[in-house]
Amino acid sequence: MLVFHVVKSGWTFAGNVWMRGQEIKLEEGSPRWHEAQRFIHWTEQEQMDYYGGIRWRLGPWPFQRSYISPGSQFQPLGSLDGKGQVAGPTEEQLRQADAAEQRRNGGVPRPMFA
Repeated sequence: MLVFHVVKSGWTFAGNVWMRGQEIKLEEGSPRWHEAQRFIHWTEQEQMDYYGGIRWRLGPWPFQRSYISPGSQFQPLGSLDGKGQVAGPTEEQLRQADAAEQRRNGGVPRPMFA
């Protein structure tokens, strides 16, 4: 099994937009395994050359895995015009995001046509 994590939010693979911290697990021989072979062994320099930045690293995500932790705070969000605050996610929404990520368990969407 191959495990890698997303370093920069907004990277796309397997028909999905991945966010920083998400792990992707691929079984050898699966359709997505073959798709990943075209890029997964790129060096960081090759990623820089192609994307202008590092998008993934091999191995599991090395930091906090939950959106909620004791005392965690999020950067205040401002409106685009600079005239007000934008509400961030509620604690319930963060719990739902944690639960969805746990259910996904590193899986990726199956190809529509294999």
